[in-house]
Amino acid sequence: MEIGNRYFQQSVLKYALRFRHILFTDEKTGKKVSFKRSELHGLNILSQGEKRALYILNLIFEVESRRNNKQKTLFIVDDIADSFDYKNKYAIIQYLKDISEEPMFYQIILTHNFDFFRTIQERILTSNKWDNSFIAQRNKDEIVLIKAGKKEITNPFEQWRQDIDKEKKIFVACIPFVRNLIDFKEGNSENYMLLTSLLHIKDDSETINVGKIKEAYLDNLKGINLDNYDQNDKVLDYIYSVADAIEAEKIKDDSSIVDGN
Repeated sequence: MEIGNRYFQQSVLKYALRFRHILFTDEKTGKKVSFKRSELHGLNILSQGEKRALYILNLIFEVESRRNNKQKTLFIVDDIADSFDYKNKYAIIQYLKDISEEPMFYQIILTHNFDFFRTIQERILTSNKWDNSFIAQRNKDEIVLIKAGKKEITNPFEQWRQDIDKEKKIFVACIPFVRNLIDFKEGNSENYMLLTSLLHIKDDSETINVGKIKEAYLDNLKGINLDNYDQNDKVLDYIYSVADAIEAEKIKDDSSIVDGN
């Protein structure tokens, strides 16, 4: 693949690639196809990796061109973390941070990736995350934007540890979390299989009570207390009742998992 009329500016993650045309050569057949930069979308001759590389170069060119021209611009960045290898997450975020520091540039960053969302909050928004980050929730008639800078969202686990003994939602939500911790530490141990039976219906799913999983919780979530629960209560009943309560709740201007009973 050859890119015509190109130059690079000397700055990490600020390379501006200027080109008028791209010439793609098939190594097997020798066939050559030339296309303009504006024709990048919809190409069927490039691999996914080649398309991603050209896409990011095209994106950087547009940004740097507008920066050089001092052109006021609103960028709408839609799930950019899923457009490239996620291992390059911090490089992507650093470039978005560079964009955010230009006074003539504005951004609306959209993502389904909660890890990416939280990293954007901490590395770009910092103290502005309280007012400038939102989670979209949809009900029957509308989409509601909920402020997402609260501690329950940015650092939920401290509150979870404090309230797990009185909030069944938190108790239930911790099942897959604790199971993953056990998987990381022990592999397919007895406690791992026990919690798996609460995520997938198995022969023993209906027989598992709070007392049976208490040890797994206490071993992996330090400083918690589960004594407020009846140790004979069936965990599957908790799961169903919590699911019914969540379904019945109306969306409120609060995305905290601990709201409602």
